[in-house]
Amino acid sequence: MSIYAGLDVSDKTTHICVVDVDGQVLRRDVVASDPDALTKWLNRHCHDLVRVVLETGPLSTFLYHGLIERDVAVESICARHAKGVLSARVNKSDVHDAEGLAELARTGWYKRVHMNASATHIDRAALRIWSQLITALTYTSTIEDPHRFARSNDVGAYAGLVPRRSQSGERDTSGHISKAGDPMLRKALHEAANVALSQVKRPFAFQEGGRKMVEAKG
Repeated sequence: MSIYAGLDVSDKTTHICVVDVDGQVLRRDVVASDPDALTKWLNRHCHDLVRVVLETGPLSTFLYHGLIERDVAVESICARHAKGVLSARVNKSDVHDAEGLAELARTGWYKRVHMNASATHIDRAALRIWSQLITALTYTSTIEDPHRFARSNDVGAYAGLVPRRSQSGERDTSGHISKAGDPMLRKALHEAANVALSQVKRPFAFQEGGRKMVEAKG
């Protein structure tokens, strides 16, 4: 008898639901969110297992590749698509979500998501780390000796982060930044400022000052 399983994954535990070809629930359980534990449970209780389905999420890569390495027929599906299906159920819970995922596994009404190899995820993590360090390394290598600047404001002028002025008679216009100095440092500081203003959730003094500047100057 062909059977299908849905895995509703959380940080520590995973709710499992197994259904038959007619959608009848055969078994439910809660297992540690670990490929070994899940594989042992599936091998023990799920003979003639056709397909296992889990949603994309923080642990999906770890569990997907771990299950694939243990010869489990698992597929990762789009969490956004699954949410639309699971939200239609009357009672929203981990137990019912696992059952809904099992139904998706049985019917095939889902969008399969390609899972990059583990090595690729490691490479991407390294790239994210390097992108976070660009600013600090660029600043240090450009300034080199901070004692050569009498005031901190002089560093901004050195990087070209001061207004360009256009004077003609009585007109005195502050335009865009002068863009003098090192363009690499200016780009790194600009990216860091955007991250601080738009992506960092916890408020801090630099962010508040930056937002006031944006409100005043645009």
